[in-house]
Amino acid sequence: MKYLVKFTPVLAFFFSSVLLAHVQLQNSEPTNNAMLASSPERLSLTFGNDVRLLKVTFSDSKGEEVNFGFKPVKNSGDNFSWGLPQLATGNYVVEMIFFGEDGHKMKERINFMIH
Repeated sequence: MKYLVKFTPVLAFFFSSVLLAHVQLQNSEPTNNAMLASSPERLSLTFGNDVRLLKVTFSDSKGEEVNFGFKPVKNSGDNFSWGLPQLATGNYVVEMIFFGEDGHKMKERINFMIH
């Protein structure tokens, strides 16, 4: 019983951190806060585990959406990529909503600038 009392907090911490671990965006092209000299050719998103993308919006500093061909996906994956149109100089925001395999709805956001 003495050992159970000593290890209960350790076990609680371990299991709570496992349960609270969610999938995150691991890499993007362009990267978050990138300062680019020219328009990127692609938007690529890489996640730590499989996700199901529900929505990805791409907008300029005026809030106008950039059409890049996103369509919600039925199957899960960890790597997504789209070709981009020629982008003008300015600031851009990419926002995404996705479900991890654990069923949690999550959001991520990246910003970048073209000189």
